[in-house]
This record gives sequence, structure tokens and C-alpha cells, in this order.
Amino acid sequence: MKILFVSSYVNNSFFIKYSKKYLDQNLINCTYDYICLNDAPDINNNEKNYMKLCDMITGEDNCYEETKNQANKNQFKHIKIPQNIHNEFLPNQGGSRHIDCFNYFNSNIDTLFPNYAEYDYLCYIDSDCFLRKKFDPTVQLDNYDIIAPMIYINEYDKYPHT
Repeated sequence: MKILFVSSYVNNSFFIKYSKKYLDQNLINCTYDYICLNDAPDINNNEKNYMKLCDMITGEDNCYEETKNQANKNQFKHIKIPQNIHNEFLPNQGGSRHIDCFNYFNSNIDTLFPNYAEYDYLCYIDSDCFLRKKFDPTVQLDNYDIIAPMIYINEYDKYPHT
């Protein structure tokens, strides 16, 4: 079994090493790849840092480079998220930015990561969510096509929460 993990990062690249550590330690009977969606502005290329982002631990203001470096250091894939997908006049809400990132990734998956079809499962995971116990997807995902927290519109209509 092969799983593709996808997570969004803005100013929290220090979580990347823990994602790698706990996936390597606790994911069994499968292989995986991990994509870091880098949602920080690339200030080296003059993208506007309208949120005045800085790294949550170091205070460094170049969150884009730090996320890119940590992704590479941990052999994770790195994908830049264009900042124009966000409305800079809306409040900085992590949830809506994550939704923007995942919707952008889903809408452009054929060009951003064309070999996605080689994976058995696509797993969107928060950057601060880690496997703490052994997890065997061949057992725990058996006979499931999709597993997600669900949003219920009414008793008949529902959709997976991004």
C-alpha cells in the first residue's frame, strides 16, 4: 500500500521533522510520500507579506524558505502555493487558508503532482497532527474508499471536511 500525505504550512515548518519522525516510526506495512504545501509568501521574490508572518519558534520572517528547506531536508515534496488564491482583506484565519490551499491543490493536482494516481490513498493531514501509535493502513483502511470527518448538510447530503 502507498499513501500520499498532503499538509499545509505557513509559519510552522518546525513540525515537518516531527511528521517525518512519527510517520517513519508508526506507519507500518506501507510506503508513503509527503507533500508540504508552502503557503508562506516568498519574500525573496517580492511577494507581499501582508499578514506580517514570522516563524512561530524563531521569529524569522522568511517562512517560505524555512518550509522549503525543512521539506527538502526531510525528503518531503515541496509545492509553492500562490498567494493570489487568498483574499488579503479577509481576516487571517487558518481554516480558510487551509481550505484555499487544499482546493488549489485538488483543482491543479494533474499539473502539480501528476503521479498522484499511483497512490492507494490521499491523506490530507494537519501539520500539527502526528501518528502516536502504530498504524497499519492495510488493516485499518481495509474496505474503505474514503475516510474523513463529514459535514452534514441534511440527513441525505454530506461532504468530507477539507
